[in-house]
Amino acid sequence: MTTDVPGGAAASHVSQVNVGAVMQQFGQGWYRRYVSSQPPIGPPSGPLSGEPPPNQPPPWRPRRQPPRQHRWRTPLVLIGAVVAVTVIALALAFSGGEDEGEPSGSSSPVPSVSSSAAASDLAKRVTLTPKDWGGTFVRDSPYQSTGLTWVVIDQDCKVTTESPVGALAALQRNAKEPGDTAFSYSAFIAYKEANSAKRGIARQREPLQRCPKMSDAGGKTQYDNVHEVAIPDLKGFDALVAEEGHISSSADGQKVDAEYTLLTGRKGQFVLQSFINRASGAEEQNRDDAVNALSLMLGRLKSS
Repeated sequence: MTTDVPGGAAASHVSQVNVGAVMQQFGQGWYRRYVSSQPPIGPPSGPLSGEPPPNQPPPWRPRRQPPRQHRWRTPLVLIGAVVAVTVIALALAFSGGEDEGEPSGSSSPVPSVSSSAAASDLAKRVTLTPKDWGGTFVRDSPYQSTGLTWVVIDQDCKVTTESPVGALAALQRNAKEPGDTAFSYSAFIAYKEANSAKRGIARQREPLQRCPKMSDAGGKTQYDNVHEVAIPDLKGFDALVAEEGHISSSADGQKVDAEYTLLTGRKGQFVLQSFINRASGAEEQNRDDAVNALSLMLGRLKSS
């Protein structure tokens, strides 16, 4: 849930739909859902340290990433986003089957790392900064996390967290547009070996086959119309999972109307993730921005 992106910017300017209140509610939650929520270094939630800091909202669901440290539904995971997907997210570390994504067809080599220090250094170079999403994007708060806690979807379609198995390091960075019209995050997780990354991305796809509706285990955030989509133009990965959905309720139970796109791609021992959400009506723009973001990350990985 790639191809090199010219210029390095991942997204175009967003329409000024004020979804500030919604994003503030989901904000860290959604993002965290896919990624861990710890601030300083992470993509999931923060690459090396476990649970999100106290008093910090968990990633929201659209990002299936680790907690706000990352939004990934799988580890990689949305900070300011309505749900934070944490699309997501970002929960790659768990057990799962073999890759089911489309083969990239690319034989371009990528670096190999075997230590947490080397993996953390690589994560900092690959994970996006606000300007990579577009000239109007700025840092969200928290800006980055490195905790190794991923967001996962349990058997009851509840968004919860787990510690990824076999991970060396992770990093998630959160961004948003002024006025809270868009929230995004990028996440990166390095595993000790490719097989662990394969299991992680398989775990990312599995809930999409059985959970068209999801909700946060510890809150009232509701996701509906959750589904997998095909992204034929996104090439270069060994496996790819593309998720989209709608956020209908915030963490405190208020009605909201936002859409998100969460992309997770595996390349060797690495899992990359991009997530973005806006008020409903921007589905195409969300998809374009997420694709460009993930493509840019893959390009950086290959050139590292």
